[in-house]
Amino acid sequence: MKKDLVEQFSHTFAVPPETIASIPVIHLHGGYSIVIENHCGMIAYAPTSVCVKTKTGMLRIDGEQLCISSMSKKVLELRGIIAKLELL
Repeated sequence: MKKDLVEQFSHTFAVPPETIASIPVIHLHGGYSIVIENHCGMIAYAPTSVCVKTKTGMLRIDGEQLCISSMSKKVLELRGIIAKLELL
């Protein structure tokens, strides 16, 4: 039911649903940078794997030389060689 209300509000007021319901938005830039908006925190970090909690589940990023470029309460940016994204 909540999903229906979010969709109706989003459609009526022409607002993207991710801004209303804190749905994660993931931007992948050429396999070397990833920006995750509306995250709920980092669960694990290593240069080869990063796990990020979101409202819709866990996101695991695998690769090489992964490092945190920036992190705030809402936005996380990682850089490195990104090989795989997995929603768990």
